Amino acid sequence: MNAKTKKILLAFVCLLAAALVIFLITRPETFAGKKNVTVTVVFADGSEKVHQCTTKGKFLIDAIQDFVTGEDSSYGYFITGVDGVEADSANEEWWCLYDGNGDDAEELAGTYNYTIVDATGAQVSTGTIASGGTLVLKDGQTAKIIGLPQDAYYEVTEAALTPFVTTSTAPTGTIVAESVVTAAFTNTY
Repeated sequence: MNAKTKKILLAFVCLLAAALVIFLITRPETFAGKKNVTVTVVFADGSEKVHQCTTKGKFLIDAIQDFVTGEDSSYGYFITGVDGVEADSANEEWWCLYDGNGDDAEELAGTYNYTIVDATGAQVSTGTIASGGTLVLKDGQTAKIIGLPQDAYYEVTEAALTPFVTTSTAPTGTIVAESVVTAAFTNTY
């Protein structure tokens, strides 16, 4: 092997190592704990089937394994079938998962009414909020947002407050029809 080939090979190995380090630093973290997941399966004929799933597992496959088939691969779990319908690679068919928070996600249009109540349930304030809006809550207060559409993705965050440690329950998820969805935050000193 000549010197030029060795330099090219060394540069490639360095780039590969750098890419691996960047991936390990920036990859999303998994977390254990109860998660509720809504999966809407859209079939080729346009019909849909909705699955409400609950899991304490760290990975999505733990929630959907009752209605999907597939196999582990070097890229993760490769789904080959859903609800008894197998993808046919010869016809360029495949199954895809979208989490509602990707580049193709639609932002909710319009505004939604909200009410803020204190720990006793007494109304503190009311107003409207739009997608990406901010509500400020004090200790013991709860915000109730009315009329969010079914299957809308939500994400609730809280600004870090030193020296408190914040823990949250269900800070992201999907709105389920005729249900109350709660994102709870606890600050401990």
